[in-house]
Amino acid sequence: MKSNYIFAMLFGGTIALSSAITIAADRSTQDAQADSVPQVALAPQSEVNSTDTFNAGQNTATVELIQSPLTRAQVAKYLMKKRMAGEQAEIARDLGNNLVGLDLANLDFSGAQMLRVDLRNATLTGADFSEAFMEESNLSGAKASHALFHKAKIAGVQFVETDLEGAIFDEAYGEGALFSKANCKGISAIEANFSQAQFLRNTILSEAKFSGAAVTDTIISDVVAIKADFSQADLSNTKIANSNFQTASFYSSLLVAATIDNSNMSGAILFAANLQRVIINNSNLANVYAEAVDISDARIKTSDLSQSNLNYAVMRNATLEADKLDNIELARADMKNSTLNKMQINGAKIDGAIMRGIKFNDVLLENASMDKIQLSYSILTKSAIIKSNMRNSQLNNVQLQNSLIANSDLSNSVGLTDAQRKALTALNTK
Repeated sequence: MKSNYIFAMLFGGTIALSSAITIAADRSTQDAQADSVPQVALAPQSEVNSTDTFNAGQNTATVELIQSPLTRAQVAKYLMKKRMAGEQAEIARDLGNNLVGLDLANLDFSGAQMLRVDLRNATLTGADFSEAFMEESNLSGAKASHALFHKAKIAGVQFVETDLEGAIFDEAYGEGALFSKANCKGISAIEANFSQAQFLRNTILSEAKFSGAAVTDTIISDVVAIKADFSQADLSNTKIANSNFQTASFYSSLLVAATIDNSNMSGAILFAANLQRVIINNSNLANVYAEAVDISDARIKTSDLSQSNLNYAVMRNATLEADKLDNIELARADMKNSTLNKMQINGAKIDGAIMRGIKFNDVLLENASMDKIQLSYSILTKSAIIKSNMRNSQLNNVQLQNSLIANSDLSNSVGLTDAQRKALTALNTK
């Protein structure tokens, strides 16, 4: 059976697949066929160059899909023979690279050498690939739900349109792996390494477990990852775009220098996460629980953080522009030397926050609770704080450039000059 199959390549190098397989052994009877292990001659390998762009993995080439000449019985007998002899299974060497379309469900490939093996369209449900060496193999189109890849070496493996629901990837090494249109719902990849991997084109990661995993320098685009668990995972330098991470957990995770574009992270858990130097654009982070999060030097633009809990956050030198921050909680947050541009904020709770040296540019802050804030050396340009509680605040050397503080409670605040206090008192008693 022949058909065309489109597959996507990964990064700078090449992935080779055999284009034809010829069987040298001559089997005269069905019994002889079941007892034999065919010797395989491989045709010259084809090569496809990859791409390093954000849409990497969508560079495709047509590769002929040839049904494997092997049978399930042959593969199962070979694996049993190797296991009984206490020897490592050498799949590519002994059986050849072509396992296309075979039913290999529930077979035990643990510890096997399977470099560049073609498993496209195979049935691998419940199969055990624990500690197998599967680098640059192709599982595109395979049915591999609940398969075991525990501690497997799957660097550069392709999972295009692969069903992996409930599969186990704990402690697997999957650097540079490609997941495109894959069903990874509920997979477990605890402490796995998926650095430089790609999760693309409607791949489903909902309820997946990546706790403690390395997902650095990874591309995640057009993915659904609702309720996924990335707690204590490292996603530094990862690019996330057009994806849904609603109610996902990033508890104590690293997203240092990550980029988040056009994505939904509403209701996510970011408690004690490190988002230093993160860049967030056009994204929904409403209702996130992010106490003690570190977003120092972050750049957040046209995003929704309303009703989010960022109490005790560290956000020094951060820049927020045209964001929605209504009813945000920033009590005792450290916002020293940050910049807020072009936004209206209603009902924020900023009590006890450190806002020393902060810059407000074209900002309206209304109905805010700002008791005991430190606002000294701040600069307000074309901005206004109105109808807010600013009792017991530190206001030394505050600069009001075409700005005002009106209809607000400044009782017991310190640091205003006599002229400023007189002017503000006049405004706040009208």
